[in-house]
Amino acid sequence: MRSAFLYSPHGIAASAGEGIDVIHVSCLPYLCGEPLPEKAARPYRLLLSFPFISKGRAYRLFCERFREFADRFDGFTLQNIGDYGMLSDLLSGSGLSRDRFFVAGDVSLNITNAETALFWQNKLDSAAILPELQPEEQAALAGRFPKGLIPEIIASSKTIVMRSEHCYAARESGFGCGRCGKTGLSGGSLFDIGGREFPIITNPLDCNSLLLTPVESSDLLSEAGDIGLSKDRVIARVR
Repeated sequence: MRSAFLYSPHGIAASAGEGIDVIHVSCLPYLCGEPLPEKAARPYRLLLSFPFISKGRAYRLFCERFREFADRFDGFTLQNIGDYGMLSDLLSGSGLSRDRFFVAGDVSLNITNAETALFWQNKLDSAAILPELQPEEQAALAGRFPKGLIPEIIASSKTIVMRSEHCYAARESGFGCGRCGKTGLSGGSLFDIGGREFPIITNPLDCNSLLLTPVESSDLLSEAGDIGLSKDRVIARVR
């Protein structure tokens, strides 16, 4: 299986056309006014990610609109350990069964060993392995995942370098400066001394942001297959 994590919903159609099996999409564009996807049967799972910081206006709006989101998405992607308890409360309060949804854990859950993966057994359907591990370490850990929990290996290195409650794109120390636009996601980039470009993902609702790594993709899925991990029980995130 292959997955993609999108910060804009405009990439959903292209990902679906490429045969992606699981599409994680950020909730921020929808909270900022982007129209929700149509409610329909899909050949892929479309998962809505919780906000990357579990507080603030974005988190409150996410919880307030949860029932609406639950009607349009096939599941949810957790960003923090507290999101699991919140999801359970939201499902209970909405009268919805957990069995209706595919629930994934993102790299921010810091799964680095079999014990951490075991903690999430019977809670999540899939969990991403921390991409800071070497490819061979990720593949080996995927082979030790408990029954019922699908390992997600980050075949693409376009992941998060840093989360901040401040905005890397803000003008000076401004709050609500509007630089990232009404729907965010256009925070520009930072450059290191070597000229590498680090894209910025912005949240205009709370003026916080993410810094993404500029590292190019590697063919980690084939490495996982080479050591005997069946590709039908491993999710490889390709972007």
